[in-house]
Amino acid sequence: MTAMKQRAIELITSLPEDKVFYLVRFLEGLDGSQTGTAKVTDAQLAYQELQKYRRPGKADADGKAELRTAWERKFAGLD
Repeated sequence: MTAMKQRAIELITSLPEDKVFYLVRFLEGLDGSQTGTAKVTDAQLAYQELQKYRRPGKADADGKAELRTAWERKFAGLD
């Protein structure tokens, strides 16, 4: 056993039982097994399906500049 695994075992054995529960849940998430997790609902499946058709927005949109331009166009004749 490596020194890192030995240290991990020492830390786990020193933890109180309620903290071990959270550590196990975390490790299951890292492992990918995730036993006992809730099933995906129909609404979640529908949302995932809709995300396939989503188009990316403007990455370089500058809201302040667009607002300034809109105000200038709207109130251009008030000078």
